[in-house]
Amino acid sequence: MKLILQNVIVELGYNELGNAKFSDIVRAGAEKLEELIDNDIVTLSDEGNTTYVIIDDLYQLPSRQPTYQDYPKVIKDNKLFSDLGERTKVEPIVKPTYLFEQSKQPKSVELVLNKLGAIPFRIMSYALDFERTNKTGCYDENFLIESEAMRQSVSENINRVLYLGWQYDKRGRIYSDGKLLNFQSDEWNKASFQPIVKAEKVSDEGIRQLKLYLTAQYGLDKLTYDKRLEYINNNLLDGIKPKKPILAKVAEDMLNSLDYSGANPTLDMTVGIDATASGYQIFAILANCEDTAKLTNLTDSSQCYDIYGEACKRILELTGSEKSVRDIRDIVKKALMTRGYNSDKQVEVAKKELKRLKIDISLNELKDILDLSPKVKKCKEAINNLLLDTFSNLPDNEQIIRWRMPDGFIVELANIQKKMFKYKGKHFSTWIKYDALGWNKELNWRALSPSLIHSIDAYICREVIRRCNFQIVTIHDCFYCHPNNVLEMRKQYIKLLKEIQSMNMLEYICKQINPSFKWKINEKLFEISDDENSYCLC
Repeated sequence: MKLILQNVIVELGYNELGNAKFSDIVRAGAEKLEELIDNDIVTLSDEGNTTYVIIDDLYQLPSRQPTYQDYPKVIKDNKLFSDLGERTKVEPIVKPTYLFEQSKQPKSVELVLNKLGAIPFRIMSYALDFERTNKTGCYDENFLIESEAMRQSVSENINRVLYLGWQYDKRGRIYSDGKLLNFQSDEWNKASFQPIVKAEKVSDEGIRQLKLYLTAQYGLDKLTYDKRLEYINNNLLDGIKPKKPILAKVAEDMLNSLDYSGANPTLDMTVGIDATASGYQIFAILANCEDTAKLTNLTDSSQCYDIYGEACKRILELTGSEKSVRDIRDIVKKALMTRGYNSDKQVEVAKKELKRLKIDISLNELKDILDLSPKVKKCKEAINNLLLDTFSNLPDNEQIIRWRMPDGFIVELANIQKKMFKYKGKHFSTWIKYDALGWNKELNWRALSPSLIHSIDAYICREVIRRCNFQIVTIHDCFYCHPNNVLEMRKQYIKLLKEIQSMNMLEYICKQINPSFKWKINEKLFEISDDENSYCLC
C-alpha cells in the first residue's frame, strides 16, 4: 500500500500528540516515520513530484491500529479515556485542532457520547460472502489491500463484542473511531459491525418496521409504506435485485429469526431510518418555504416525496428529454446536495454527465432548478452574507466565530488560510501545507452555509439520542434502533423540527454572531405534520 508522505507525517503526529502546535505535530510525525523506516516497516518511493510511503501492512502504522475495545470507553471532564493495555490514551470529545484552544462543552453533550459509547457492537459474518464495492468503479490497490485487511479481521473475530469511542467535530456532528471496521462507513462495514441493543420481544409494529427496513435495502424506500409492505406480503421481492444485498441479507435473517410461536421471540439488533434530505428540511424550516417542506416530507404524509426526483423531472420537462428519472437521479442528487452548500463543482460535473446522456441544459438553467425556490435561495444568501461579512471584519488575532446551540454545544468555526512548513530529516525533506488562522475568502466561503446547517442537524441528532430512553446509533441524519422503537424515534425527530421552527433558529444562531442580524418571517409558518408514519424519516 502506498500513502502520500505528507499525509502520513501529519497522521502520525496527531496520533502521538493530539492537539498541539502544527510544527510540533509535524516533527513528532516525521520522527516516528524515520523510526519506522529505520525498523524496515516502511520504505519511501519517489514518483514524479510525489513521495510515497510504502507499507505492506497498513495497520502496522500506530495511527491505523483499531481503536475499538472490549469494554466501554469513559468520558470525564470533556475527555475520552481509552485504556489500551500498556497506556491510557486521552483525547478531547471534540476532534482536536491545533488552530485554537477549544471551548469546554457542557455535561449534556458528554451524556450523548456516553450513551453511544455504552452500546456494544458484534462482529458478524454476513459480508464475508460478498466483495466490498469501490464506489468509484476504478481500480484502487489501496482499497483492495484495506478490504482484505477488513475481511481478515472479520474472519478472525466473528461474534466478538466490542465498543467504539465517539467524538464530535467542530459543528457537533458525531463520529465513531473504529479505524479498521466502522459502522459509519459503507455497506460492507455496516453489515460486519452490528450494534447490539436491549433484547425485546418484537411487537407487531416492530415486525412491520423490519419489513419496511428490508424493502429499503431493495431500493423501494421512495414508495409508500403500504406499497412497500405489499412487496413482502405478496412475495414480490424475489424478482428484484437488492440495491444493498448485504444489508438485505441481514434484514432477511432478522425477520426469519423470529419464531412467532413464542419460542424465541426476542431480537437485539437494529433497523435504520434516514431523513429525506435533512439539509433541505432545515433550509425549508429556516426559510419557511412550504414547497421545499413538502418535497422533503415535512407537511404531507399521504405519499413519499423525493426532492431529488422532483429536480430530475424539472430537468427532463425543460429539455424535453425522453430519459427517465432513474437514468439521471444519481447525477442530479450529487449536484443538488452540494448546491445547497455553495459548491458549483458538482453542478458543472452534472451538466457534463447530462450532456453525455444527450440532455442539453445550460449551467444557469441547471442552477435555477437546483436552487429549488426563491425562499431557499434567499435564506442561503442571508447566511452566507452574514458569515462572510463577519469573518472579513475580524481582527487578525481573532479569526474564530462561535455560537452556542440550544443544548449548550459550542460550535467553533475557524477562518483559515494555507501556509507551508518545511521539515528536513535523516531520510527525507519535505514541505507540508497546513491550515493557519487568517482570512481567505475563496477558501472559506463554501464552508460557511454548510457549517451552520450541519450544526443544526447535529443538534437534532444529539437531542434525539438524549431524549429517547432506548438505545440509538447514528450516522448523522440516519438513526438505528430496535424495530419496536422506530415510531417513538420518528416522533422525537418531528418534535425537534417543530421546536426549531417555532424558535426561529436562524435568528437564534446568527444574533450570537452579529447582534444586529434580523430574520423575520412575515407570513404564517407552514405546519409540520406530526403523523407518526410521516416520511420525513423513513
